[in-house]
Amino acid sequence: MKSYFLIGALIITTVLSGCSKQPKHVEQNQSGITNGNKTIAKNDLDKDSAPEYDDGGNKILPDIVSNPAEKDWIFSMGDHIEVFAFRPENVKLDFCVEDATVTKLYRGNEKYGGVTKELVENPLDVEVDEDGNLLSDNYYMWLSVKVKNLSKESADIVFNSYTIGMIDNENYLHALETATEPIYTNKIIDVNNTDKEAAFETLQGGEEKVYQIGYLLGKTDIENNLIYYIGDTAMETPTEMARIIRLDKVVKE
Repeated sequence: MKSYFLIGALIITTVLSGCSKQPKHVEQNQSGITNGNKTIAKNDLDKDSAPEYDDGGNKILPDIVSNPAEKDWIFSMGDHIEVFAFRPENVKLDFCVEDATVTKLYRGNEKYGGVTKELVENPLDVEVDEDGNLLSDNYYMWLSVKVKNLSKESADIVFNSYTIGMIDNENYLHALETATEPIYTNKIIDVNNTDKEAAFETLQGGEEKVYQIGYLLGKTDIENNLIYYIGDTAMETPTEMARIIRLDKVVKE
């Protein structure tokens, strides 16, 4: 009788463990995040932990336990969605990505140079002509984004916290090596004001503006299902606060 009880308990344990959904582990390496056999993106290291190295002297990065985005968090271009302002945090904004263009041409309203030149050429080692048009294998992603302050009080937006990423067939999100922050945002206040970031903007109560935002993409990035990610956590671990906009109507030039 005792042996029958043990066998039954073993079967129940096996069934329950098989039904539970396990989070996806994403392996990191020096060249990026590897999902299966395909390298997808590159992530920052945990600055607080001491690095470990393999026999070849390469730094060993920890696995990331990621979770998929829920369908209710995913939208399309042209959808009007509500997001919270950077400050005050309880103020809601109406947010809509109206247009998206992939091109090698510099499309900023202001002349190429200054902050844009520093962001594009120096850290990313990208070759451009005197007008900012790309000569390398990279591409610009230009977004037209309409934002309206739904409250009666002023609200701050920080576009640096909004990024381009990719989404797979299981709704897992992946960061890109580039496009971690905009290389261009128009209508932004004085970039020399050290109290505020270059991609910082204040909207008065009820005010609506259209912003032109530029990102730099890698050669193969445009082959993926790209998204515009607005969230309070890393892209690989979205929460119910995340808003994910599929860039499903991109014009390629």
